[in-house]
Amino acid sequence: MTTSTLDRPEAPAVVPERLSPVERSGKRRVRSALWWVACLVCGGLLGLALAVVGTLRGRAPSRFRVGVITVGAAIQLVLAGSFAVAGAVGGGPWEAARAVVNAPVSGAALLYGVGKGGELHQNDNGTTAVVLDHGVVRAGTMFGTVFLTDQRVEANTPRTDRLSEHEARHADQWAAFSIGAGPATFPTLYALDEMFFPGAFNHFERQAGLQDGGYDTPSDCPSIAGRLAVVSVGLVAGSVLVIRRQIRPATSSRS
Repeated sequence: MTTSTLDRPEAPAVVPERLSPVERSGKRRVRSALWWVACLVCGGLLGLALAVVGTLRGRAPSRFRVGVITVGAAIQLVLAGSFAVAGAVGGGPWEAARAVVNAPVSGAALLYGVGKGGELHQNDNGTTAVVLDHGVVRAGTMFGTVFLTDQRVEANTPRTDRLSEHEARHADQWAAFSIGAGPATFPTLYALDEMFFPGAFNHFERQAGLQDGGYDTPSDCPSIAGRLAVVSVGLVAGSVLVIRRQIRPATSSRS
């Protein structure tokens, strides 16, 4: 061993920088707040409540869940921004709040309609009609506060005014369920209702007004097929519960 090696001063040890307890607590609160906001955007008040309860219990969400929620919230914010640029808000305070809540869904529908060369028509009740030549389900479908239709819109006619109010009630339904459990709740419930009670039997269509929406009021209300389907689902669910209760005592006695 040479003298130069013995006389060489030792390099100071690198001590990793440690955050103070206050800084760690501050960053943790910011992360929790951002997580709650993302869950609120994707899951409404229900999603926010589940996120808050999980945080208070010290349960950290999985990376997959964080990724899905983060991407979903980011996409909705981008779509909401596109609607804020191209859309219009009219009416009173509720119409303005409804437009904000429905903005992600409305933005997606507006981009779709504009991309297909649709004509935009703004209504006084805060909804927007986009007239398309094709690519529309039925005669038209409401997405958030944007109505995609292939019917020509004639302004200031009784038929158009009634249809506009019918679609505005669907916009209310979108907003109410989005606030409660996220933007995917209303289309999911509507599709399930449509399976059992199609067309004029659909409860959401009835709540929005059948005559205003151009539906003929059926004499059979609700439909026999819908009632039989609901009864069948109830019988299946009841049978599953009974079987589970019979299995649990047998399992516990063996253990």
